Amino acid sequence: MSDLYSAPVVKILLALILSLTSPCWSQVAPDQILKSLEKSLSTRAANFPPANGKALEGAPRTAALLDLRFLLEMEKVLRELSNDPAALQEQVEIEELSRSEQKRTIELRAEANQYRAASLVEPNAKEPRSNPVDKLRKAFERKARKPLLEISKARKSLNREYDRNIPNDRAIDELEEEIATFEKDLAVLRTAFFGNVPDQGFEATLETFGGGPASPLIKKVITARDQVITALRLDPKAVAKDGEVKKGGVGGIRVRSSNLGVVLDNSSSMQPHLPELRKEINKGFPGSHFREVYGCALTWQAGTTTLGQRDHVLLAMEDLIIVKRADAIYWFSDLRDPVSPSGLERLRDLLKRSGALFYVSSVDQKPDDDLEDLVTEFRKK
Repeated sequence: MSDLYSAPVVKILLALILSLTSPCWSQVAPDQILKSLEKSLSTRAANFPPANGKALEGAPRTAALLDLRFLLEMEKVLRELSNDPAALQEQVEIEELSRSEQKRTIELRAEANQYRAASLVEPNAKEPRSNPVDKLRKAFERKARKPLLEISKARKSLNREYDRNIPNDRAIDELEEEIATFEKDLAVLRTAFFGNVPDQGFEATLETFGGGPASPLIKKVITARDQVITALRLDPKAVAKDGEVKKGGVGGIRVRSSNLGVVLDNSSSMQPHLPELRKEINKGFPGSHFREVYGCALTWQAGTTTLGQRDHVLLAMEDLIIVKRADAIYWFSDLRDPVSPSGLERLRDLLKRSGALFYVSSVDQKPDDDLEDLVTEFRKK
């Protein structure tokens, strides 16, 4: 199989979804596309962990986290399919987009959603070099270039102020206000290209999706999602209770968190640094949730049932943010491994929907500009 579009069933699926999201969507029975997605859900549901079983660790936990990823991605697809045309038009009708750009953005969103649906039906297919999700992302990046550049410049200036022996509080306030203004502009653009982000984190209720023909399938997906999350939380230490926000230094970074999640690169070159770091974190932030992974690749696939050795970073972050409800992530690595566009977008979605802070420490490379945009504070060890 050369790419996602080579399987006949996926070709049919894509055509149906495109029709469903086009102006003549009412001419196609919605259950045709929804049945394909429902079949994919039913096939996988047989292996979902029971909500009243044993605590999940090791390989069973990894499998359950991949199931949760699959279900959350299906939620995203169904949410886009359920969009009221008037609400969709309102999202794209912003002054930053011309009329022709607004029309093209709607088309790009429909094509991207086709592709997401196809990745759930055929999760192990080889990913093509270019896909509609990438096209949508690139179109957004072209329009977002200016606010992103201004935010990057302001953050660098802010970091310099913090590094002074006597920081200038007035300058810090002005820079933070400037960043907030550009981030507001960026949020408007992001909604136009990617839709509204649910305000209930990763446990949205059926009511937030609206009505429509997708509702029965959405209900099944939500039920399955809650079952998997419950199974992942069976460990009594799985989710920290609401506690006081602690502030302290970790590897030279000023961290604030009431429920810290830690992702450590445990590859051979990094292991000498870990004992001291664990000791420092446990002292300043007792009860933190630790996840150790091999390497630091930020890669992501929606429907996959297996992962390569270096593809576990985002899965660990999904566990910490969605399941453990961490309000901050501290990531320690050398930042030498690749960052894929889909991985970067998934990380952005995780942080935005949860509101979690993101602290990054590296013994080698610095974050590139796209990753730096998501980082609360970075420090080279």
